[in-house]
Amino acid sequence: MDENTRRTLAQSIETARRLSSTVEIGETVRKMDEARKLARTSEVGEAMSRLRSVTATNEFMEKIAAARRTLNFVEPQAMKAMQAAPRFFLPPSPVSAHLRQLAENTAKIAQACKSVLVPLQPIFNRLSEQSAKAKLVEASGWLPHSSTPFHLIDEDQSTEEVDATIASFYEENWSSIETDFLEAVSDHEIDAEAKICFAEAIKAHKLGLYRTVPRTLFPEVERVAAVEFYDGKRKVKTKDGKMVGITSLPTIRRDIGNLPAGEVTTYDYGYHLFKKMESHLYEKVGEDPDTIAGFEADPVPNRHASLHGIIVYNTAKSSLNALIMTEFLFHMMSRVKTYLIEEADEDNE
Repeated sequence: MDENTRRTLAQSIETARRLSSTVEIGETVRKMDEARKLARTSEVGEAMSRLRSVTATNEFMEKIAAARRTLNFVEPQAMKAMQAAPRFFLPPSPVSAHLRQLAENTAKIAQACKSVLVPLQPIFNRLSEQSAKAKLVEASGWLPHSSTPFHLIDEDQSTEEVDATIASFYEENWSSIETDFLEAVSDHEIDAEAKICFAEAIKAHKLGLYRTVPRTLFPEVERVAAVEFYDGKRKVKTKDGKMVGITSLPTIRRDIGNLPAGEVTTYDYGYHLFKKMESHLYEKVGEDPDTIAGFEADPVPNRHASLHGIIVYNTAKSSLNALIMTEFLFHMMSRVKTYLIEEADEDNE
């Protein structure tokens, strides 16, 4: 890496560090959702204003952040350059339009980077392919994850073919996937009981006891929340003074949304899982038949539907999705806990 490249990298890191303390992924998601809704109406000008308010950050660094999530595809030279950067190399907000436009702009991004960080160009080529495959994975009902066999998926495959490919891969390689899950959970800042419970859910999945997995893990996530964040209480007071139950993790989900977005985007497919957490995992299903049918069509278990017996989640796919979402939640709760401790230490200084 020459001196100019090194200087540019250092400047980018410093820019990302400053931004990371001010921009929050939750706020970005909300603004983008507002912009999409406005775009469907006559308020086009207002929609564009909302979009610009989201994307008017360091765009180059945002693209790099997305690329950072694909390190398993990165060539050695680029890998070395990116690993040399500290955590604050990551920007605080997701890519414009939540990475959806990234694949379309890959060629332009690669060209823009060529004069600055030539080794990064292959990353964007890989990212474009990976983004398209992730959409196929989600369309087939599986959550995209570090364990997903993207190398076996072609963009021209049907969702049925992708579904069959992923199902076979998990079945044939479960031993190593199980080990990866358990190692990931062992590193999280959660108590021993949570780790034991997750290990039991892993065993249940291996034995084909698929109903057991979401019915075990949703209450365990709630228990961890109570122990780590709510002093053992099952009801908490919101900012407006209302007492609410903790079953939907109201304040924890808010705190996750307030983290610097680098904390979410550096978890493999963290943004996809964050959106699923916000839009599906803790929604109230209710009693409307059409609403229930909509949730039933989604193989990702919903907490309310699962624990109240509204929907039976009894497939390997729904069980695996529950494991993925739980490990993601444990990871993000650990990060929130770390930030809260750091903030307390700063207040005491």
